[in-house]
Amino acid sequence: MQILTISKNRVASLLQMIESARSTRFLFPLILAVYTFVGALGSLDKMDVSGDEHSYIPLGYNLYKYGVISLTGDLPGLESMEMDDGVVITPSQRRGPTYLALLAASLHLHPESQNISLECFRGRVAGCESFRQDLKIVNVVILTFAVLIIYALTKGISGSAVAGFAAALLMASSKSLVDMSDTLRPEILAAFLLLLASLMMMFIWMGPNIKNCSAAGVVFGVLALCQPIYLYSLIVPFVVVVASLIRHKLISFKICVWFVTRDFVEFRCRNHTMDRSKPRVFWQRSDYGWGRSRFAYPGGV
Repeated sequence: MQILTISKNRVASLLQMIESARSTRFLFPLILAVYTFVGALGSLDKMDVSGDEHSYIPLGYNLYKYGVISLTGDLPGLESMEMDDGVVITPSQRRGPTYLALLAASLHLHPESQNISLECFRGRVAGCESFRQDLKIVNVVILTFAVLIIYALTKGISGSAVAGFAAALLMASSKSLVDMSDTLRPEILAAFLLLLASLMMMFIWMGPNIKNCSAAGVVFGVLALCQPIYLYSLIVPFVVVVASLIRHKLISFKICVWFVTRDFVEFRCRNHTMDRSKPRVFWQRSDYGWGRSRFAYPGGV
């Protein structure tokens, strides 16, 4: 027991010494950034196109070339248009526009984009493997920033730079994230936006102001446009803002409960008034037990 106690005290003193060092605030983020960027960059070895890349690549390419989120060709049941160069495109809303805009911007900045055809970009013609690998460097940069955000987030919550470094190091070592950065898909961008939104929530919790709330709203909106499944998370900033206002005594808890109850009652009353044409369903007891019964309002509507 004495040996364990001594070891524990030495580890605690070592951690305290690391925390108190001025170079820690710069050394840890630098190590994480270099480790993540070099590691992910060295793992870019996927040369083929697979999965959802088959839909993201033409949508992003047509957005870059024609300024329209669209698929190439005439699709049945959808209205298509013919461009000046004779290519027929069909506007599509199958994917969120955030990553498509990033992919189009990456194509615009790449010096060889003018010489690359869509068929080559999609992997149907050989010769564009290195071009696709160049575009994936954007994912590597985004993943690096995501690791730095998880470091800042964990450090802010726990108050320990060592804990933040450990959490960020585990994230940077995740093979799933590294492999995902080797694809032209929005998962890395969505993870970055989600972590950035979480960081904004931490700032709001520490002290709500109009800048933090506005920034959080923008980030959550861009996240929802990146992957629509995150539309369900739009309720999070409202809950955090209200809880933070109550925590800092900027608003009374009773007032919040009163407003929520009032809005809920008004919503129920409005639906009750507007849906009188629909039969009402309620539970009643009969000789056979409890069951559902229907009745219509007198006079129809």
